[in-house]
Amino acid sequence: MNRLKNYRREIGVYFRKVLTFDVYRPRKAKKNNGITEKRDLMTINITALGNGMCELEIIKKREKITCSHDAFEIFKYLICDAYHGEFWIILLNSTNMVIKKIKVSEGGLHGSTVNPVTIFKRCLDYKASSFIIGHNHPSGCIQPSEADKKITKKIKDSGFMLDIPMLDHIIVGHDKYYSFKEEGVL
Repeated sequence: MNRLKNYRREIGVYFRKVLTFDVYRPRKAKKNNGITEKRDLMTINITALGNGMCELEIIKKREKITCSHDAFEIFKYLICDAYHGEFWIILLNSTNMVIKKIKVSEGGLHGSTVNPVTIFKRCLDYKASSFIIGHNHPSGCIQPSEADKKITKKIKDSGFMLDIPMLDHIIVGHDKYYSFKEEGVL
């Protein structure tokens, strides 16, 4: 907040003008018993008013999913380097903007189990219109197993019944991906 106070002084108190700029807001997160810094892209609009007051508007930019590769880029950042199986969901609003990214389960070297109830509870909690699921194969092989195909069908059918469609299932492995939607399986 001190940085914002400094910006207020720099804008000038005698003129009415609007300044818009993008900043990265550092956010600390624990990872592997150490502190890593994550950044959120935000747009800050500051309007300097003649009386020395400032109006401040902060807009957090959201990611938009337009294709399977966009979803892969998000999942790659989240799970590509994991040495164990992780299962994530990306919750989307009605315009396919990302609402939230949530880890649903974490497994071992040979896979992770996921419960569809957990996925739809999160969708309802965050009022998601649709979602994309993704998990990694620590081996790097991106071909879906029979278990992958069964859970995809089960989650897709459940989403159809609840009117919360699953848009895609992405399998991530060493900088490459398999999309059920692109391959025509979904």
